[in-house]
Amino acid sequence: MNDYLIMYEMDMLNPFNQIQIKNIWKFCDESKFSEEYRCQYSPKDARFIYILFDTLVNRVVGRMAFNISIDKDGNPNNVMLINIATENQSSEKSKNKRKLGTVMIKYLIDKSKDIGAKKISLVSDFRSKGFYEKLGFVKKSYLYVYKLD
Repeated sequence: MNDYLIMYEMDMLNPFNQIQIKNIWKFCDESKFSEEYRCQYSPKDARFIYILFDTLVNRVVGRMAFNISIDKDGNPNNVMLINIATENQSSEKSKNKRKLGTVMIKYLIDKSKDIGAKKISLVSDFRSKGFYEKLGFVKKSYLYVYKLD
């Protein structure tokens, strides 16, 4: 992660995080977010949210919402990406270093490995097919899966 990008991790069952997300969201302009990386579901369906903040332009430039399923033994099994959206107009430094969607997905992959999840799943439309496949996801019907082991 670049030194000017900050990733906020939020558990939506934590009341403190719910207050914190409202404070961060003051720096977000939804009209600047692209449709390109949007998954099928709404962030409101998620328990966990990551928010990417660009300190060079002082605003939210990306968000990612997901859930974690637990197996019968209580271990993390599947991370289901519900929604990802990135801003079209972040700072030039952000754009030139790395695409924001790639930064966010790689962050999710690393965090999923850290908790011991077995895979990441998502539902996406055909426009994002190349993006996810380039990052290692494999299409399984309409479901993309990234194997973590």
